[in-house]
Amino acid sequence: MITNAKDLATCGIFIAFGVFFAATALGTLDVGSAMRMGPGYFPLLLAGLLILIGIVIGVRGFVSTSAPLQPAPWRAVLMISLAPIIFGVTVRGLGLPAAIFLSTCAAAMASRRMSVPRAVIVSGAIAVFSTAVFVYALRLPMPVVGSWLSGS
Repeated sequence: MITNAKDLATCGIFIAFGVFFAATALGTLDVGSAMRMGPGYFPLLLAGLLILIGIVIGVRGFVSTSAPLQPAPWRAVLMISLAPIIFGVTVRGLGLPAAIFLSTCAAAMASRRMSVPRAVIVSGAIAVFSTAVFVYALRLPMPVVGSWLSGS
């Protein structure tokens, strides 16, 4: 039988996450009905969608071939996972531009091809652009200078 190990592994991950979130939604939230949706309705719908996508990928995994599974790129997994955590921890204390700069630098370092000077330049540009859009153009109440830097 022809199989694709990557697709089958992805199928298992999607289905496992879908079952976990469906069980959590069913066990802790009121689902309601389509006419009167409860707080668990949308999470249950998304969990079902994850399971469905997993099944489709699994079916595809039985009809196509690929190279064998490679080890996970742990540097990329760590840095991409760390980026939103850095943002969440620093946005109030440092302000929006600094939080975006730090989290973007962390995400950029996920790639082995990214150099530090290039990451700093790209992160600075993204921080300036994001601050201009969210703080000045859209007037969202985000601190430009956080409490850690202003002494408040």
